[in-house]
Amino acid sequence: HKPWSVTGKSNEYSPFVSIEITQGTGLIRVQMNDKKNGTMVPLHLLFNYRPEMSYAPIHELMEGRNERIKKFYHQLWFGNDPEDDLDQLLQAPVTSVFHAKNQRVDFEAVASFCQAVGNQAEIYIGRKGASSKLAPMDFAIAVGWKA
Repeated sequence: HKPWSVTGKSNEYSPFVSIEITQGTGLIRVQMNDKKNGTMVPLHLLFNYRPEMSYAPIHELMEGRNERIKKFYHQLWFGNDPEDDLDQLLQAPVTSVFHAKNQRVDFEAVASFCQAVGNQAEIYIGRKGASSKLAPMDFAIAVGWKA
């Protein structure tokens, strides 16, 4: 039951991905990290190795998966805002109604987001004076999270 692990480093010499395999149990823990304002934000994924299954012996453990992913993106996009009650958000049913905080969406916010994620589509970043304002779907998801 001795764990085996490997850690990869990014160009900035900070851990980017680490993998730990616990022999005997078949549990594989993967931690991927991204930086937010100089702080590492971890995404934890869990897998199970089942050697008796000759085809695709590695399976993702789904219990708690969505909550771990929600927490990762919430921290990555918004940091640790003391006004946010992340636990309440994670437990809320998908049919809940959420009321947005005082939030403004403008061309500069869309352009800044597109630059941050590497979206160079002219339809989003080259239309400052255009009568029709467009934003990519991933920007809408980020705004929805904050709302």
